[in-house]
Amino acid sequence: MVKLHISNTPKNMIRTLRNIVLKQAGRLAIVCVLLPATVRAQPIALNVLVSGSWTANFNHPESRMNAWRVFDVDANSIEVDLVQFSLSKSAEPGGVGFRVDLDAGPHIPFLSRSAGLDMGDFGLRHGCLTYLDQSGLRFDLGKFVTPAGSEVIESFDGINMNASHSYLFGYAIPFTHTGLKVAYPLSDAFSLMAMVTNGWDNVVDNNDAKTIGLQLTVIPVTDLSLIVFGLMGAEQTLNNSNQRKLLDVILSYKVSDAFSLTLNADYGMEDVPDEATWSGIAGYIRYAFSDVFAVNLRAEVFEDADGLRTGTIQTLREVTLTPEYRVTPKLILRGDFRYDWTGNRAAFEKATESGSSQATASVNAICLF
Repeated sequence: MVKLHISNTPKNMIRTLRNIVLKQAGRLAIVCVLLPATVRAQPIALNVLVSGSWTANFNHPESRMNAWRVFDVDANSIEVDLVQFSLSKSAEPGGVGFRVDLDAGPHIPFLSRSAGLDMGDFGLRHGCLTYLDQSGLRFDLGKFVTPAGSEVIESFDGINMNASHSYLFGYAIPFTHTGLKVAYPLSDAFSLMAMVTNGWDNVVDNNDAKTIGLQLTVIPVTDLSLIVFGLMGAEQTLNNSNQRKLLDVILSYKVSDAFSLTLNADYGMEDVPDEATWSGIAGYIRYAFSDVFAVNLRAEVFEDADGLRTGTIQTLREVTLTPEYRVTPKLILRGDFRYDWTGNRAAFEKATESGSSQATASVNAICLF
């Protein structure tokens, strides 16, 4: 068991974590060789999520598309938008585990599959081998969902407050990475994570450079948490020099069992070859009136100052109100009432002309198995 003290300086913390990683690397190699026999001896869980939705766009766009949306792009269409199959084995201290998530649906698999891994109408969202050392040091090797952002791709173990996704989720951060992730809890209040990956949303790297990520999680008191995550690496095809950088910050506070607040901010830049930037902030409020009914509110601003992320220089804003009703712990109904707007008068399609705003209403049902 490795013991760390809060009084250590950040430099000492990093040096200690580095020594632990080097010490355990040999054990990880041995574990990989022994994996088949180890996994067979442990229980394996199968979980399924099915999500269906219908979204009405009051602009009545001729293309039948919701502008600037991430997954809920089809207007006025009833869809089974996601079926997730997850096969997993939890890693016990000193042992190994794995998780494989497969997605099926009209849009989500195409966005989250990552370049270099074409599976048709299916997507491999997550595929990792995990080794957890007795000291608490955790290795994840494979493809995994990005640690950035407060929102996730819906999963049996992770449901967002709102049915639609934010602009930050869609344009400010990546969806997935492929590489090695190492995490270690320094104490009850501090934990570190470092990762080396091929880049943003690619399984097969498009250049010879690698992307480095670092994350610090701080829980100073119960119900208050701060997560700071940074990414840096060359992401352009056959270009190892032009860097893309991202800083992602999440502050969460659980005021009570019923009331919680979350703030997510992002700032990114990339050499293209001149520096282009994007930034945004999103706030979330959740109030649970009972064990079965809650109301969630999100408001955000996303500025694409140079048009790098959306293809247009613009500042997108939205407010979303989401009532949530849990028919059973495994059946969740949500309604999304969302209003998007921007200063660009041609940003949103209407029946006869373009406009600067868009209003939608949707119904979403999620079943967990």
